[in-house]
Amino acid sequence: MPISRDHKIWLVEAYSVHQSLRRVQRLFQRQFHNAEVPCLRAISQVVSTFRATGSVQNQRREYAPRVLTEQTRNRIVEHFENNPSTSTRKASGVLDISKSSVHRALKAKNLHPYKVIHVQKLQDRDRDARMNFATEVVRRVGQDMGPVSLGLFEST
Repeated sequence: MPISRDHKIWLVEAYSVHQSLRRVQRLFQRQFHNAEVPCLRAISQVVSTFRATGSVQNQRREYAPRVLTEQTRNRIVEHFENNPSTSTRKASGVLDISKSSVHRALKAKNLHPYKVIHVQKLQDRDRDARMNFATEVVRRVGQDMGPVSLGLFEST
């Protein structure tokens, strides 16, 4: 559980007086009965952060900005136009672009990854088997749905 700002300030002040992590830990337990007692490492980190920055607040990390240029977007879209069955993972490897950037580029262009699934085409010779199946389903359900029930299983 994260340590509150007030508790961090108290820890730094107590450490500056006692210069002992264990002593500060015991005093914290006595002072704040209901609070979770921080481990020695956590106290040490709070004190180290204060010494380094002059603040008990965690420093915000700086990340490189995500930049997806129009040129890169066009490269991605062009790749999928030329290779429509390519997965986004494979495309990211080929283009040397992160998978999430490929997804963002496709989404920005209103394209969505999908997987082509080949299904069996219904043949006229299968009609008897389909009718037997449909009749059996209706019988097992125990409801007579009339001519509509058999019509659901016929191909047009």
